Order: sequence, then C-alpha cells, then structure tokens
Amino acid sequence: MSKTFRAWKIDDPMLLPATVQDFVDKKHLATFVLNVVRNELNLAEILACYSSEKGQPPFHPVMMTALLLYAYCCGIYSSRRIAKACSERVDFMSIVGLDPPDFRTIADFRKRHLQHLQELFVQVLKLCDKAGLVKLGHVAIDGSKIKANASKHKAMSYERMEARAKELETEVEKWFAAAEATDAEEDRLYGRDKRGDELPDWVADKQKRAETIRAAKAELEAEAKAAAEEKAKAQAEAEEKRKAEGRKKPGKPAAPPSPEPDPKAQKNFTDPESRIMKSKEGFVQAYNGQIAVDAKAQIIVAQGVTQCAADSGQLVPMIDAIEANLGRKPEQASADSGYCSEANLEAMERRNIDAYVATGRAKHATDGEAGKEVAATTPTAVGAPSSTQEIPALTRVAESPHIPMLDAVEANLEATEKRNTDVYVATGRAKHATDAEAEEETAATAVSAVNAPSSTQDAPAPTRVEAMREKIKSGGYASPYRLRKQLPEPVFGQIKEARGFRQFLMRGVEKVRAEFALVCTAHNLLKLAQGRSLSEAMKMTQEAGLAPA
Repeated sequence: MSKTFRAWKIDDPMLLPATVQDFVDKKHLATFVLNVVRNELNLAEILACYSSEKGQPPFHPVMMTALLLYAYCCGIYSSRRIAKACSERVDFMSIVGLDPPDFRTIADFRKRHLQHLQELFVQVLKLCDKAGLVKLGHVAIDGSKIKANASKHKAMSYERMEARAKELETEVEKWFAAAEATDAEEDRLYGRDKRGDELPDWVADKQKRAETIRAAKAELEAEAKAAAEEKAKAQAEAEEKRKAEGRKKPGKPAAPPSPEPDPKAQKNFTDPESRIMKSKEGFVQAYNGQIAVDAKAQIIVAQGVTQCAADSGQLVPMIDAIEANLGRKPEQASADSGYCSEANLEAMERRNIDAYVATGRAKHATDGEAGKEVAATTPTAVGAPSSTQEIPALTRVAESPHIPMLDAVEANLEATEKRNTDVYVATGRAKHATDAEAEEETAATAVSAVNAPSSTQDAPAPTRVEAMREKIKSGGYASPYRLRKQLPEPVFGQIKEARGFRQFLMRGVEKVRAEFALVCTAHNLLKLAQGRSLSEAMKMTQEAGLAPA
C-alpha cells in the first residue's frame, strides 16, 4: 500500500495571488524595517531630488531606502549581492515586490543619496530614544580599525617616489627612442598610411603611473609645508605668551620646523585618504571607526570615522556628538587608556560628566597613555666620582640598611676569609657596610629631615590623570569603568563578525563616514526591532511626531 502525500501544487496557477507582504511573517525583520521606513522616517530630502518627468520612471526612493537598510541589517553590503538576493530570497522580495532592481541601480542610488542616507542615523536614534532604549546613564566610547578599500602594498614612501618616478620616465624615454628608430622600418613594411609612432597601451600606463607618483609627491610636500607653517605659528604664539608672562624657556632654542616631508611618509594610490594603522592583524591600510554606546540596550548614540590612528582626539567630539544627536549629555562616560590625557579629563570636568578613563601605564601624569612617554633620565649626583677618579675599594657588605647588625656581618665574612672558604652570603638591601658610612648616612638623613617640608605644609595637588588612576582603583570591581568592555566591544563584534563588515566598500573619508553611518543605523534598527514590537514602535513614533506629514 503506497503512502499518501500532501498535494504538491508547484505547477498550479494562482487565481487569487497573495501580496508580497504575505511572503514573510508579519513579525519578520523585513516587515519591521519596511514599515519603519514607510511610516516613520522623513525622506523628503531624497524625494526632492526627483523633480523631472523626463526619462524612464525610477524605482521608488522609499523602496530603495528600505532595501538598503534591510540589506545592511542582514550583513549584505555589495550591490551585486543585494540584487541577487532580490531575485532569490522571499524576504527581499517582500520589499521590492517582483520587480528587482539591477545592481547598478542599487549602487547608483547609494552613491547619489549617500549624504542623505547618512542623516538617517539621527532619525533612527531618536526612535530608539523614544522607545526607551536610550538612557544616557552611562556611555562607553571606543574605536576600532576598519580596513579601507585599498592595499597597503599600493602605498609608496616619499623617498621612493622620486627614484621610482625617474625610473619610469627613463623607461618611457627609451620606448620613445625605440619607436622613432623603427618608424622608417614600419613605413617600409606597412606604407605611409600608418604613422609607425603609435604608442602601445603599456607605454601610456607607465606614463600615467609616473604622473600619479609625481602628483602624490606634490601632495606630500604640500602637507608637510602646511604642517610646518602651523607648527611654526604655534611656537610663535607660545613664545609670545611666555614673554608676556615674563618667563624664559630653558635650554637651546628649538630648530624651526622643516617644510620637507619625512622620507618615510607614505601616500596610498588607491585611497590616498586612508592611513597605515596598527591592528590585531598587524599594520593595515585602514580608517579608525569611533562609536559611543549607551548602557541601556547597546544603542550607538554617536559615531564617526577619523584618519588618525590615535583615539586621544576623539573623546570630546564624541561626547559633543551625543548632545547634538539627542539634546542632552550623558551622566557618565568611560573609555580606554587611548583616550586619556590631561586635556580630555579637563574637558569632561567642564561638561560635568562623571568620566572613567583608564590611565594605562603612563609615566607622566599630565600625558596619560595618549601622550608621548618620555624616558626619565637620572642626573649625576653632586660629588659623585667621575670616570677619571679612582673608585674606592668595595667593602664586604655592599648594601644593607640594618645598621645594628653591621659588626656581626663583617665579622662573619672576615672569619670565612681566614678559613679560605668561598662563601655566598646575601647582603639584603644594605647600602653601607661600615660604621663610619652608617654615621655619614645618619647625618645626611638628619640634614634632609631638617630641609624637608613639615607635615603641616600642603602637599602638591595631584594631576587629573593621577586622580583618575586613584578613582578607578578605589572603585574596584564595582567601578562603572567595568562597563567599558561590556558595551562597545560586543557592538564591534556584532558589526564585524555577526554582520561581516570588516572592510569599507567606498573610498575617501567623506564616503567612508557615510558608509559607517549606514552600518550603525542598521545596528540601531536591529536593536529597535528586538527591544520593542512593531506595533509598539509604530505607536511610539506616531506619538513622538517623527512620522512624515
């Protein structure tokens, strides 16, 4: 007896076809993103770009925006992969219908409206705020190196540029000479119709590369000249300030800044605005992505991209960006040692923010981990024997602070010498081996005690970095600094590992910033979808008046 199966209606026509919205569940992420874009986001600036009735009717901008945001939520960033998903995946079909756009259309739409798409970050952030997912009780700031759309092997140092450009130009000159030499032979073989001096494509490529190298060399020279002028101006202002205060700078005057570029300064030919940065994978051609994450639900409340590998200059801009996005400042903020400096901590005090910034292994309290650590040198003591003076003979006990025991120690060592015994006796931390030296130390200690400030005198006030080090240390495991790793690190993990955004697709710092804003917008959309149901989110946004008129 054969088994009865359910009817397989793959070839049956659909007399009453369902809408594409029925392809996925009503609680699916695609439905949530589509409804938020259609009903809650203000896309007036994007729609205003379409005013002419000429040409083929374009795809609806609202549909294209929803498609891009949903693709970023799914970790799909390539326009070709997005176009393929629109033809194969029902969740993408529920957004575009059965009329999928071409990959070139998707790429052109993203390129054309990149700046307007970047501004959607603030709108989605306000939705998260109204949904109760942002409290700003504690905000953690961190940065991560994200690879640029360029290879570090396509960079060249300033020192190498001049030599390589000359090599290419010499090679091209040889080809020109060879072309002229064979001109007569080609005329004889092919007639007068052919000039015989046409350059092959590979010659033009060499010429173009030489021109590119020269242009990059000129850019490095211009940047070095501008940096030298700015440094000279800062030195002049500092000197004028010292003169006005009646102070003199010790030591020899500093040499004027050189307008010549550093021979090791590099310029990348693929993405000249990217920089070589150190990451866990070694040195990579990258940008430095910055995020500020709220402690309530790991919502990104501020984001940015910088060309500088160091994080020290990003703490204050990120705090100010939070206030600009949400209209209020966080109560607490935490960051790692890369953000620590006296100026940053002072800025946090002026903004009345309870900051927890790791000080790291800073040797100088005014610099912090972000400052440049300068090795301290110990000056030669006054009265110390010079290299030409005779070094006094060593006593048996080289180092020991235990003055009452010196006689017994000396006697023991003397007895072992008389018995011709090779002994090894620890001397502890002794500094003086004879009674006479002990008396000298006692006298010196007494003099220093007289000159030392009394206990009633005020001790010098600790610097902000020293105070921050003690503040974090005294808090122990209960210190709010513990949130520093619990907030931004998982967010970067979700962006890089879960959704696979490990490299920018666009080139140029402005385009990269807009692309990173789209990635952060998708992250907040996912948090909004997980934190509130669709009906609650839509009701909340309507009450907030954020939906377009």
